[in-house]
Amino acid sequence: MQRRFRYITLGFIVSFITIAVLSFYSIRQFGSLVSYSNEVDRTNEVISRLYAIKDVLLDFDVREREYMIMRDSVLKNSNEKAIMLDDILKQTKHLIKDNPDQIQSLVLLRSALSLRVHFFRKNMAYLDTAKSSSVSPYYVEGIDKKNECYAILNEMLTREQRLLDTRFDHKLYFQSMTSQTTKVLLITFFVLTIVLFFLMIYGLKQKMKFESELQTQLIDLENSHAELEQIAFAASHDMQEPLRKMKIFGDRLIWLKKDSIDEDTRTSIDKITKAANEVQELTQELVTLTSLTSRMNNAGYVNVKDTISGVIDARQEEIKNLHAKFAVSAMPEIKGDAEQIKLLFEHLVDNALKFVKEGSTPKISITATVTGGSEIADINDANKEKKFYKIAVADNGIGFDNAFIDKIFKVFQRLHNHESPYKGKGIGLAICKRIMTNHKGFIRANGRPGEGAEFILFFPME
Repeated sequence: MQRRFRYITLGFIVSFITIAVLSFYSIRQFGSLVSYSNEVDRTNEVISRLYAIKDVLLDFDVREREYMIMRDSVLKNSNEKAIMLDDILKQTKHLIKDNPDQIQSLVLLRSALSLRVHFFRKNMAYLDTAKSSSVSPYYVEGIDKKNECYAILNEMLTREQRLLDTRFDHKLYFQSMTSQTTKVLLITFFVLTIVLFFLMIYGLKQKMKFESELQTQLIDLENSHAELEQIAFAASHDMQEPLRKMKIFGDRLIWLKKDSIDEDTRTSIDKITKAANEVQELTQELVTLTSLTSRMNNAGYVNVKDTISGVIDARQEEIKNLHAKFAVSAMPEIKGDAEQIKLLFEHLVDNALKFVKEGSTPKISITATVTGGSEIADINDANKEKKFYKIAVADNGIGFDNAFIDKIFKVFQRLHNHESPYKGKGIGLAICKRIMTNHKGFIRANGRPGEGAEFILFFPME
């Protein structure tokens, strides 16, 4: 399932990168197209301005010739055309500011045009005062400057035409490339969308199939667990009655034969009764373990401080006999099953009072802090970013070797044999682990032989 999810994720990433690259390339192509389109438009504007200058030059030439024939004073006014010419030159200069050759030609053109206008005005004045009909020297100079202007204009037009051809070719190229890139982008997007769609459909079907199988397995597991509970309850119930009778008849036998029973027989009967009591307690613990399902019927917020106080109060007589000392710090409220939390601390306190070092005063400390999931990242890396309530139950008892950490949380796994004075059932810590699992938490242990043990509980804050 995770592999399939990785494939789908990889497909999305590849698709995103492909579309992003094509989109970026398409945007660059479109940008180049816009740039060359603007360049073509600007070149056309420059050509238009140069032809406008030609028109003004032609107008000066026509005015001058007509005045020489008609002597119409209206034709002498050149101010309006001179102003128009100056405006066109300014506009042209702005349009060709990035072309040094054209700028240089424009400077020469401006100078030649200025002289052409100057000779036009001088010729008009000469014609008004001249007594003869001979050609004015200013007219000849004006014609020379006009020809010079046309030469410069033609050179500039040729240069702009070459630029126009080049830029227009680039425009057509990028116009074609943009169109093709857009088509490729659309086709790629369409194909990737279809592929990803079918991948998602396939993944969804597989997920539904997996969930269906998982649901079936969960139902089977629940049925198996229910059957296990029934078997454990029935077995314990069937065992309880014979054990109870063994105890009753053992006590009855001792009472009936109290005057004639010998010491060996009494000892044997006591051992039978003691063994029956141990088996009875063990079956009760086994029933408790099998009844701890993952469902918490009474889930709510539990005051851990009050729960621990209640557990300690219930063991006051034993605590006084052992002269045990408890130190309990401030405790949080955690979300969970109150009965299970109580059972958890009952077993931890029982563990601390049971494995007391001979000749020492039991000291049990229970502290609580907030910690990050990095402390249990080796158990489940998914909890690394989460926050937990960390509750530590530490004692100064006999402790244990950390080499047996995995063993102590398993059912019926004891670190001491039956001849040892420390009588453990081998099921209490398994119950603790089951309760922590039910609360989506974790339990860790740390032992120091001859110095004590510490059991650390991690309850998720969320």
